[in-house]
Amino acid sequence: MRRISGSLQHYPWGRFTAIAELRHVEPSGRPEAEYWLGTHPRGPSRVILDGGGEGPTLDSVIAAEPERWLGSPVLDRFGELPFLLKILAADRPLSIQAHPTAEQARVGFERENLAGIERDDFKRSYHDPNHKPELICALSPFEAKCGLRVLHETRRLFSTFTPAALDPVRARLDGDGDGDGPSVLGGVVSWMLELDQQRAMELVDAVVSEARRLLDSPDELAPIADFRLDLEWTVRIHDVHPGDIGVVVALLLNHLTLQPGQALFLEAGVLHAYLSGVGIEVMANSDNVLRGGLTTKHVDVDELLSVASFEPCRPQVQTISRPTHRFDAPVPEFALTAYGFAEGAERSICEVEGPEIVLVESGSATLSTAPSTIAPGNGPTVRLSPGQAVAIPAATGRYELALEGDGTRIWRATVG
Repeated sequence: MRRISGSLQHYPWGRFTAIAELRHVEPSGRPEAEYWLGTHPRGPSRVILDGGGEGPTLDSVIAAEPERWLGSPVLDRFGELPFLLKILAADRPLSIQAHPTAEQARVGFERENLAGIERDDFKRSYHDPNHKPELICALSPFEAKCGLRVLHETRRLFSTFTPAALDPVRARLDGDGDGDGPSVLGGVVSWMLELDQQRAMELVDAVVSEARRLLDSPDELAPIADFRLDLEWTVRIHDVHPGDIGVVVALLLNHLTLQPGQALFLEAGVLHAYLSGVGIEVMANSDNVLRGGLTTKHVDVDELLSVASFEPCRPQVQTISRPTHRFDAPVPEFALTAYGFAEGAERSICEVEGPEIVLVESGSATLSTAPSTIAPGNGPTVRLSPGQAVAIPAATGRYELALEGDGTRIWRATVG
């Protein structure tokens, strides 16, 4: 087992202190959006030496002993650590986005390579050949847009808007009578994202003006009171991204407020945008994001539309229900288990089937290993405090995870 430090990502939408507070370190003074624990080439973790200093990157340590670190099944299937664990802290909305399937990522990555686009080029859409399913679990109240709302509900919302400028939206939502939900919603989203700047701004202004009017008119809001959060966030998103057509696209998506301990799994193609909050996120080892708005990063509307799913859905929220809780994530690259302190459940024997990363959110924990059997104090140990993490090689076989006191919360990322 090797203690590791993560890679801090300073995106403009990040919070200034949340990640530092969780890690019990001084803030950097810049927005701290994500803290990466893994081997992604854009931000690999580093091994912490016995003296406390930073040593080699985790990917180089694994490359030196791939069989010991990954184990034969993971080495044969993936050839690398297949997941990335993150702390995410959003102070303002992220982009409207979707992620590709494995095949779409492979084809897109090869296409951009053949076109001679450098891996770190701003205009690149595919930074690696991997897909990017992900699971986010809230550590604070976490606001998000996820998946296209069922069509009749979106029709009900837009039917309350009065400006003539929104007639084209209503007409497209009503369709020709023959279209199903995906075809109608796909047509609406495509039309919005392909508008010229002037028409897009007119549409955004009309929607935001209506949102403000309804929020200021309790009687008129009453029939659609269940959309209050959607309208409030329309105004808030516009305050950050004025005139961006993503403001209106976001209004087509389900609004979710995750409470601490609630999680959301996102598969390929699902349109989404995280809005605000702090969470633990685990995903396939990829940074492939296709964006359509609400960002200063590269926007590739054509590619986003080619990978997006327009099937309406009601997102399934998972909730931690016991001291040891493994979330449902039906992918081979990763799994996430949360451990909370409870009398009689403060010690767990963990069977190691591949590489792992363990992160302490709060409290402290001791990980103990032994060649064949485990007992307290038997075998090498690693003690972790809040914000500290350890990488565990597949060759470990098993270890004991001991949670030390009430309020301790541990996150364990493994292969799926």
